Amino acid sequence: MHCRHRYGESDCFLIITEILSKQQMLMKVFTLTCRNNQANYFCAQSTFKKCNKSFLLGMVFMLMATLSAFAGSGIYQTYAIIDRGSGNEYYAGGINNAGATSFRGLNLGSFCPGATLKLNGGEVLTFKNGISDVFGANISYRIYLASGTAPTFTQISLPFTCQYLNFPISCPGTNNTGDQKWSLTAHNVNVLAGLTAGNYILEVFWNAPSSDGTHFDSDFNQNFKANLTVLPPALSAVITNTSCFGGNNGAINLSVTCTPSAAPITQTYTQDFNSLLSTPSTTNLTWTDNVTIVNWFTNKSTYRASNGSDPTGSIYSFGTTAGDRALGSIASGTTGTILGAVKITNTTGRTVTSVNVSYTGEQWRIGANVSSVANRL
Repeated sequence: MHCRHRYGESDCFLIITEILSKQQMLMKVFTLTCRNNQANYFCAQSTFKKCNKSFLLGMVFMLMATLSAFAGSGIYQTYAIIDRGSGNEYYAGGINNAGATSFRGLNLGSFCPGATLKLNGGEVLTFKNGISDVFGANISYRIYLASGTAPTFTQISLPFTCQYLNFPISCPGTNNTGDQKWSLTAHNVNVLAGLTAGNYILEVFWNAPSSDGTHFDSDFNQNFKANLTVLPPALSAVITNTSCFGGNNGAINLSVTCTPSAAPITQTYTQDFNSLLSTPSTTNLTWTDNVTIVNWFTNKSTYRASNGSDPTGSIYSFGTTAGDRALGSIASGTTGTILGAVKITNTTGRTVTSVNVSYTGEQWRIGANVSSVANRL
């Protein structure tokens, strides 16, 4: 719906466009002309005898509320893409549905003069509903001394990449819901260029212009800041004395050295199991290692889908909807031992020093003979 007001010196005009959708979209336009007379508004048209201020405000409020049901857009996920010499690393902003490592407070490490730290671009996932549209996406950045004055931002436009499928996110997707991916992965700008020794802040935010206005991921206008250090060169000297008094074979050799320290790299893996089949079935479904879920393995060749009502012993895809699944099992009858494993490959190029595992446990069924069954994770 669309509402527009025009104001003259003493008259007001309210034009209401109402969209009614059943089998096709119909448009009806009503024009209500009112004249201001002290506290009330009297209508010139015979179909309305009197309409006061509360009536007009109520109509406008109702139209605005109805409009939200037909339109809507926004940002679903944001990333800054950094290359410290070992390939692209993705760091999330404040809209972080993927649970990725945050850019906020990130320590990028220390660098020697003339080193390279690339901001290769960014990624924004957007959504749009109904009549809304998203026109593009951008990441903006600036780098400055922590003790200095922040300069203006430089904006990088992120081109449209694809329509993506959410659950899990894959590109291109096939859900046709208006979910879009905007990304740039090889912008190749060295943010260290021209910097002298000191402690610096690399600051970023994202935006996505749309028909509903420009959407921002900017940490409530505080933006997202990572820290880094440019090291001063270390000067060293090697002195060679002359071999005898009055000789000319003495020397002083100067050298400049710099030893940067690498910041820790965190590699994150998440799995929500939402790709598992969700339609309840009383027959077994095929489980194929490394295919049913990539990098997941089990000693069973079948699984079932259930909301917890199926008592058959098996591996299960538990849940009530397709978009929210859980991987589990039921021990019953001659099920035997059920084993499961996930393979995670270290892609950081460094030695792994620690591993943290977190999970959400759910109970979907409890049998009568619970005391004699040992469940271990």
